Amino acid sequence: MRLIRLLCLLTLSLPACQATDGPTKSRNTSDLGTPSESGVPTDLGLRADLGARADQGVSPDLGTPPDLGTPTDSSVSADSAIPADADGEPRVVLETPLAFSPPAVIFETPGNAKTPSIAALPDGTVHVIWHDFSRDPANLYHGIFDGQGWSTAPLLLSADKSIRPYLIVRGETLHLLFDVWSSGAYTAHYARYANEMWSEPEAIGPGSKGRIAFDADGALHAVVYRDRDLFHFRRIGDGWVDGSPIPTPTSVNPFGISLVPTAEGISLAASAGPCGSLIYHDIILFNWSMQGWSSDVLYTSTDLSSDEPSGVLMPDGTIAWAWAEQMPHEPFVTGIVFYSALDRAPVVVFEDPAGFASEPTLAMPLDGVPMITWLAPGGHVMIDRYPFNQPTMLFEDARGPRLAVDANGFTHVVAYTVDAAGIEQIWHTTNRAE
Repeated sequence: MRLIRLLCLLTLSLPACQATDGPTKSRNTSDLGTPSESGVPTDLGLRADLGARADQGVSPDLGTPPDLGTPTDSSVSADSAIPADADGEPRVVLETPLAFSPPAVIFETPGNAKTPSIAALPDGTVHVIWHDFSRDPANLYHGIFDGQGWSTAPLLLSADKSIRPYLIVRGETLHLLFDVWSSGAYTAHYARYANEMWSEPEAIGPGSKGRIAFDADGALHAVVYRDRDLFHFRRIGDGWVDGSPIPTPTSVNPFGISLVPTAEGISLAASAGPCGSLIYHDIILFNWSMQGWSSDVLYTSTDLSSDEPSGVLMPDGTIAWAWAEQMPHEPFVTGIVFYSALDRAPVVVFEDPAGFASEPTLAMPLDGVPMITWLAPGGHVMIDRYPFNQPTMLFEDARGPRLAVDANGFTHVVAYTVDAAGIEQIWHTTNRAE
């Protein structure tokens, strides 16, 4: 899948600017990356020096990645296309203190289910929304976990095709962003859930694959991808305004952006490359305040690409970031990298010579120690906590892992993979005791 993404970039990531012979990067195999001349913004607590953490015993190649380990269940063969268990459940490996329940299907549907998003409310309930092809056109489903089991129903917010939900929580309300396909184009839409009821959906504006976040003043922002650029909307009163492009001379990679609230406004991390670049991408940080947008290079990749950024607010107000990084010593290996004020340089969370790791997602448990899930080669859904020395494989042959921490401090992970009938369903696992 990762190779397909790289090949797609050859045709999809040409920038909107006129230049076609822009700068390129030469491969540097000495380290994982170098800072830009402008450095890393100091308000994030990140140092511009991306060299070795010699005082912590970390070598310039960012250390040795965790060992994925050897499968302990011999019933699963290396070339299995679906889980080998007779009941169709993914194999579970519980080898570390991060012990989770056996993954279970949230709700069986006759059509393929994809792209789950998960969030937890203060009342202890956990909510998952995904899009499903049981209906034509595809539409959304809403599952609610109360600690004992799931209640699930279709979420018909639009008569048109609705996909790619993204959930956040503010107070006791869920806020949902999703894409609607109509009249040959995508439009970003918004709805909220409070007092066990959904609001009427609101059209934000043209675009897709977006994120939403509240700023320090309580205003809701949306950033969406359209025509190789990013567009910014704000919700004022009962409507959405602006819709202007975020100023950038770069080509934006559509494979994921991350929007995180800050004390000054919001921070947006995106994977972007210079004008004319076909596949080279760095992590660019855009900061919004009432004065407008500013930007800086958060991280400069020395190989093909840094992409799929995920961010989370730390207890001290700084932001921790994670992304998928092409490893400098091997062009067809992509690892997961973590970067925060906890370290003086990016650290490798995971790397496997078997191929591509992708889809990192960060969450902040109640104890303030960052947690991350990602997809390892073979579709292995992994989880670990800082300092990332006990990776746990939750299940395999999956995609789209996402995690959330509930009001009681328990962790919930969802992903989609096939059941015994070969239909993609949404699966859930948790370390919450029944």
